[in-house]
Amino acid sequence: MPSATPNDPALDVLSADVASGARNLTLVVRVAGLGTAVDAGPRLDQWVVYFTFRGGGFAATAARAIDGLQFWVAGDFAEKQAAPGFTATIPVTGEFDPTTNEVRIVLPRDLIGHTRAGDKISKISVDTVTGVGTLATQSTGLYAGTTVDRTQQPGATTTIGARNCVRSS
Repeated sequence: MPSATPNDPALDVLSADVASGARNLTLVVRVAGLGTAVDAGPRLDQWVVYFTFRGGGFAATAARAIDGLQFWVAGDFAEKQAAPGFTATIPVTGEFDPTTNEVRIVLPRDLIGHTRAGDKISKISVDTVTGVGTLATQSTGLYAGTTVDRTQQPGATTTIGARNCVRSS
């Protein structure tokens, strides 16, 4: 695992899960110790869950800086095209829970394409990235990003509709 910020528990990925509910996908990243945005300042930290669905690639991101939180998904959306050479990015919801040390990203299931029970989400992997600098905030985007932790291999495939230890709506 690369490390630009030694022993940073908020960026040390322990595990990740993808769960499906009737309407949403919930992606959960568990870290050693989440803390708060104030604890991490002045940095912009990001937790990115990569996955594929029906051959399309997606990256769901949770970002936290001293000036706020943001959640979005970028990827190969069937009905939402970006300009040529650019990937479409769609805002979604999520939460940071320092009591359970979990970062959650919640997106509508059909955002990634029409989904049904039995469909597979595959090649799940996670990166944590930190942006360091005096202006490392969501609003400025002025920072040097460094990957802190990266899963070395894509994780197991998740089946939509299968029982999972993560609750999704």
